[in-house]
Amino acid sequence: MFNYKSKTLALCLFFLSCSTIGYRQIQEKLNLNLSKKDYVSALKIVNDKNFYPEERLDLLRKLEQGTVNYLAGNYKIALKYFDEAEKIDRDSFTVSISSKIKGGVDDNLDDYKSEKYESSMIRFYKSLINYKLYRSIEGEEKIQYLRSARSNIIEWDSLTKNYREETAGKPVYKQDLLLKLWGSFIFEENDDHQRAMTSYSSAKDFLLKNYNIYPSFNKKSEEFKKNFDKLHLMPLNEIKNKLVSNTNYSDELGTFLDQKSNDKVIDNLFILYKEGIIAQKTTKTVKIPIALSLFANNSRDFYDFIRSLYIFSDNDGIFVEIELPEIAQKHLNDKIIAKIFDMDGKEINNFSLFLVEPLSAIAYEDFNYEKTKIYAKLTAAAIAKYTTAIMASYALYKTADQNPLASFASTASFLASSKLIKESSMADIRQWSTLPDNIRIGSIKLPKGEYTIKLYSVYGEKNELIYTENIKIDTSSILVDINH
Repeated sequence: MFNYKSKTLALCLFFLSCSTIGYRQIQEKLNLNLSKKDYVSALKIVNDKNFYPEERLDLLRKLEQGTVNYLAGNYKIALKYFDEAEKIDRDSFTVSISSKIKGGVDDNLDDYKSEKYESSMIRFYKSLINYKLYRSIEGEEKIQYLRSARSNIIEWDSLTKNYREETAGKPVYKQDLLLKLWGSFIFEENDDHQRAMTSYSSAKDFLLKNYNIYPSFNKKSEEFKKNFDKLHLMPLNEIKNKLVSNTNYSDELGTFLDQKSNDKVIDNLFILYKEGIIAQKTTKTVKIPIALSLFANNSRDFYDFIRSLYIFSDNDGIFVEIELPEIAQKHLNDKIIAKIFDMDGKEINNFSLFLVEPLSAIAYEDFNYEKTKIYAKLTAAAIAKYTTAIMASYALYKTADQNPLASFASTASFLASSKLIKESSMADIRQWSTLPDNIRIGSIKLPKGEYTIKLYSVYGEKNELIYTENIKIDTSSILVDINH
């Protein structure tokens, strides 16, 4: 019985270790190709039969396939993958972060379930791709793509209403400025100007009540988060005076939203700027001592066995090595300025691109809010594995009277189990790794004509040209979709 259980546990731990290591290597290779904009190589990775073949990674596989095909310009293929991802995501919607924490011992063995911001981004990419198809094809299906882009926004809005109910009083992602600003553009394209104005107005409310948890928008973000569950009891002026100190990003966006909420002018140039790659989940290793009080056995024989294991430890005791997940906090500093030039090279206008979706910050804050619970769960699971290994090895040790090699075998058993536990107890760092670091938006109304757009990254003395594109304004609006 003991041998069967030991071999089964060892086999499970071995395959889990191999699977987790393989996922990490693929993720790193994929992101390296995307950082170089080598979409041909990236497509080869996501189209390979060995790309996340496990059923538990179905959602993650389709998300990455959808993103890479979108970046490569394969819009219909990308839409197919995002449709499939949305179905999987919708079916698993009832599984929240808190229920994940109560889940199995090894999260890596569970089905991958999206974070809330990832679910939102599925709807964003579907809307974006539907709109790009609307602009790129002719025929009867053309108008249907525009209507689908609008339907995606409405469904996305419904999703965030569920988030608000589920996370009431918690300083985590629940509302989305991108939903409101991209949604306003889509509503205007559908001649639904009233709904577009309403979206701009509600975005002002989101900026104050939900985005002040992010340092990019609020210099007092820590105080804001600490008092988040009390905001509904505080007068608006008190919140603004005590808990909010605007940054350049929030000042610029707030001014823009004030203008758009009262301005009936419809812009005909819309710039969507997606920058970099989202902060990647990484790991750190910690050592925690195993207390002998965890064991019911207090016999002299058991303590002799435990002391025999000390020789294989760098310290006076037995320590559990635990790999824990982390997300680095990324900071934004630069402004993105769009300059418009006529065909003679004369600058005729300029405007800022406003930060609306700081995805790395969203991922960091959501993880940070749940980090204590996640770490506690992983620590308890690792200690349970080690104590099981110790007791299994002790069972061998007790047979020393009948088997002279039992003492050696028990130590070898524990060392082998410890190695497998360490290799298998890898932090769950699965994520939709090809999302951008942040998304910025800007718009303006231009007369008919041909122009050159130049984007500049401005910070201090730096004024770097980062993008150029020629456009023609006629009777239709123009979307400049940039992945930088």
